[in-house]
Amino acid sequence: MAYAALAREKYDMPVFVTVVYFRPHPVDKKVATCFHEEFMGQTAHQDFKVIALWELEAKKALAFNNPAMLPFVPLMQGGNTVEMLQTCAERIRQEEHADELEMFLGLLASYVLNRKLVQQILRCNMEFVENSPLFQDILAQLTEKIRQKMTEEVRQEVREESRQGMLNALQQLLASRFSVGITHFDKRFQSLDLKSFEELFFHRVKCSNTCRI
Repeated sequence: MAYAALAREKYDMPVFVTVVYFRPHPVDKKVATCFHEEFMGQTAHQDFKVIALWELEAKKALAFNNPAMLPFVPLMQGGNTVEMLQTCAERIRQEEHADELEMFLGLLASYVLNRKLVQQILRCNMEFVENSPLFQDILAQLTEKIRQKMTEEVRQEVREESRQGMLNALQQLLASRFSVGITHFDKRFQSLDLKSFEELFFHRVKCSNTCRI
């Protein structure tokens, strides 16, 4: 709905909205055919035509002889075969921008065919792929996710080390104070987090210092 509104504003022309679904939805999930929202007595509604690639026939798509359609062929009926992939690749290589189309063909074909087989049939120009804006965006997102995960893992490790340090200190204090074994209170400590240990530890140290004074 947002894209349709932006297109109408930019070109000042009517817009016919189409949504293309690449892969079948789960059985328990209904395919949306419109956007509808009601809020405070106002209604927003946008119909759109649905195109499900898996319902289209691959041979009919090839008959159009449109290079832009070829990357989608493997996701169509009868398109998930080696023969179809080879046919699409041969036709794409006749185009000026063959690398881009072939990369897209390989990406979609890998959803329905063996990846190693796809790589063997297609010319995998990794330098071209790595330099593409799409690849760079994906790489940046993955890098950020890895960084966040590693940061969280480090924080968790530090928290666990601090917790263990507090536990050891409390064990020593309590064992000395009550003349019991160092692991005597461990069962009570199992469910405590770092914050609880800090409160117990510093409260115990404060009480000890007050008693000495």
